[in-house]
Formats: sequence, C-alpha cells, structure tokens
Amino acid sequence: MSNRREHRKGNRYNENTATDNRPYTDSHHDESAEVFICARCGKPIKDLSAALADKTDGNPVHFDCVLNFLKQHETLQANEAVTYIGQGRFAVIKYASMVTMKEFTIVRIIEWEDKNQRAEWRGKIADRFSLID
Repeated sequence: MSNRREHRKGNRYNENTATDNRPYTDSHHDESAEVFICARCGKPIKDLSAALADKTDGNPVHFDCVLNFLKQHETLQANEAVTYIGQGRFAVIKYASMVTMKEFTIVRIIEWEDKNQRAEWRGKIADRFSLID
C-alpha cells in the first residue's frame, strides 16, 4: 500500500511539469508568434481566434471591446440588447420579456466585419491550425 502512495506523490503536478511537457516540440511552425495589440484597449490579444477585425483598419480587436463599444454607441430602447449573431455581425434584439429572455425579435443587424474581405491576420491563424500534427 505504501508503494502505491509513493507512486501517487511522484505523479503530482509541479511547476516544472508544464515546462517539461511541451507539445509539438517537433513541429515545423514558427515559435516567434506575432503579438497583436487591441486598438480599442491597448492590451495584447491572447486568443487571436476569438478576436474580430476592427471596422476601421481591419486589425484584430478583442471581442469584448467591440461588444462594449457597440453597447455604448447604439441607442437602445426598453428590453433591447446588443448580441453577437455570427460571421462578424451583431444585432440589436428586443426581448418580449427581460425576465425570461426567451422570445426576441431582431431590430437591426450591425455588420462589423466585411464578409467579402478576410483580414491578413486571419490567414495566419488558418496557417497555424493547418500545421498542427
């Protein structure tokens, strides 16, 4: 029984485990990944796959920064909210009841990203995913 406990102690996670177990050590992708800075808040974008292209210049911005910007700049009536509906688009929706928030209608659609033009940095993401072994 004591051997079993010693075995468990040896398998515990420690600070060195994360640095010793590096995935994709034999991969051919470039480790010096470009760091993008959000034009709206000035902070680095850690998850580029969740970023959106800025409406003005196409550079990546945090999803939350865009959502907060739209909430501040859209004129909302009672029971209305801004929500993401996919493909770079947001919508102002009106709920029948703010208590249940089940039934809603789309009041207007906000085209944030141009669906006919893909940002250059999005291609870099696609290239990274294609290199995963």
